[in-house]
Amino acid sequence: NMTHKESQANQKTCVDLVRDNPEKLRRQMVKPVSAGQSRLDKWSGTEDQLLIMPRSVNWDAVREAYEFQPRTYEEFVSRKGIGPGTVRGLALVAELIYGDHASWKDPVKFNFAFGGKDGVPFPVDRRSMDEAVEVLKNGVSASGLKTGEQRRALQRLRKCIPESVPERLGTIKSYQ
Repeated sequence: NMTHKESQANQKTCVDLVRDNPEKLRRQMVKPVSAGQSRLDKWSGTEDQLLIMPRSVNWDAVREAYEFQPRTYEEFVSRKGIGPGTVRGLALVAELIYGDHASWKDPVKFNFAFGGKDGVPFPVDRRSMDEAVEVLKNGVSASGLKTGEQRRALQRLRKCIPESVPERLGTIKSYQ
């Protein structure tokens, strides 16, 4: 969440990066892992905060921003051609290389956990989504929470589930 106040240091570093030589920035960008490869973080327990390099960075827009020399993050992101991939790429470099973390408090980071309906970053995996819903429902039921607390937890869970899957919700839907 680059708009969160905890991302201010990351924002400043992104502006500093774009004000520096774009070729230096390009060298700092890491290549993403190929789709079929395994990563060590899968077994280390750090996979939940995996930072993924975007597939595309608009290098022409980065060069134009460099020539413009933005003074603020707002000036940078309002430049034509600076899109989500470029912002994610810079935020990743700011975090991995310079240690300026972006906020992870925004639930938007989970939007594509099961894929995107347009196939980006990959097609929706309905089976995995259904399994996750079941695990969460069972976890709430087995939690030992009082009935009212369980109901509120299931209501919060229901808000996270797309309307396109109501037939799979069972008890969650009944708590609306």
